[in-house]
Amino acid sequence: MWSPPAAQGSSVTCSIEWFGGVNSNNKEVSDTSVSVATPAHVTSSPPQQSIASFWNKPQVLNLFLLTAPVGTIIDVDLDLIFSDDETTPQTYAVAAATLGTVYYLALDNVATHIYVPVSLTTTF
Repeated sequence: MWSPPAAQGSSVTCSIEWFGGVNSNNKEVSDTSVSVATPAHVTSSPPQQSIASFWNKPQVLNLFLLTAPVGTIIDVDLDLIFSDDETTPQTYAVAAATLGTVYYLALDNVATHIYVPVSLTTTF
């Protein structure tokens, strides 16, 4: 994530909090900047034993929490397998879609659309 301050002299903070599993605590990675020339920058991967460090079924809703102001650029690199032997695949209702097309939905959820994809096929 890269978060620029709104104006010279103001501060900005961005962070990611990875949710821990049954036997681990949450872990937060954050950065703060007070310069318009150098944005706050966070790069992170799921820590060991966090929920996101394991393969998960679609029913797992919250893997991490992002804190980022307006104007933040978020770059996500994700490894996944589409419906690998799922008897009941997870589906989401969308306004308009074409059967057989892969769509990328908002990173936060299907209701608020705060973190929308850029340059990817989406439904909004």
